[in-house]
Amino acid sequence: DVFQSPSTRMARAALMDCAMNHGFLALIAESGAGKSTLREDLEQRIIDENRPIIVIKPYVVEMETNDQKGTPLKSSHITESIIATLAPAEGMKGSPQARTRQAEKLLIDSTAAGYSHLLVIEEAHRLPKTTFRHLKGFLELKRGLRRMIGVALVAQTELLGLLSAQNADMREIVQRCEVIQLRPLDNDLGEYIRHKFARLDMR
Repeated sequence: DVFQSPSTRMARAALMDCAMNHGFLALIAESGAGKSTLREDLEQRIIDENRPIIVIKPYVVEMETNDQKGTPLKSSHITESIIATLAPAEGMKGSPQARTRQAEKLLIDSTAAGYSHLLVIEEAHRLPKTTFRHLKGFLELKRGLRRMIGVALVAQTELLGLLSAQNADMREIVQRCEVIQLRPLDNDLGEYIRHKFARLDMR
């Protein structure tokens, strides 16, 4: 059902690689370009192919960059999301430090059981800069030399400005993050239309 242009195929492969190998990826495109569809496609492939990958998705419905506009997503919320996903029946520890240790222990146990973990943040162009910088800490959670969690950011083109090399306070993130941009259909428009009609056995 999902049309695959060369740009889409590259993004699809990069997302799966990020999930399997705990990478750090930003999938960027204009609104309506199919970013969320690719994220859903990744989750469906994980189910269909029975891959040992756990997807962790923090709640981002009201997320904004600051308190005046909405509710910023903070690193503590990501920690809580990890705990809720890996151990939904386990109570949250009281202090932030204890919750961080709890999340790390759950990731260690899950990794030891053979699972990979992917943190997916939709609408990532609305992330506060502080949370962006804290993502480095999650990526550095390791069991031995192996990362225990990867990060996939799904965002509109505003994120390109935030991930610019000109932002000195973001350079540690910029240096580590692979950026994938979904391109417009352009010359693939005819193939896209043929693909959609073929799903209905029509020319």
